[in-house]
Amino acid sequence: MNIILNNTLTSLPDEVRTLENLIKWKNIPTSATAIAINGKIANLSKASITHLQPQDSVMVITAAFGG
Repeated sequence: MNIILNNTLTSLPDEVRTLENLIKWKNIPTSATAIAINGKIANLSKASITHLQPQDSVMVITAAFGG
């Protein structure tokens, strides 16, 4: 299945079907991170039941600290 991840067409492995799978696969930190699917902020506490669909647009934003 293909999704758009941070504006890049990304082919997901067969085992990546939920937001939780995507977070683990891409090693996305869950603290100080916001994820939107098709323009709506995803509830990370429901990542295991948030299913991804072909051509979903997923935006991951992680806060960076420093100066």
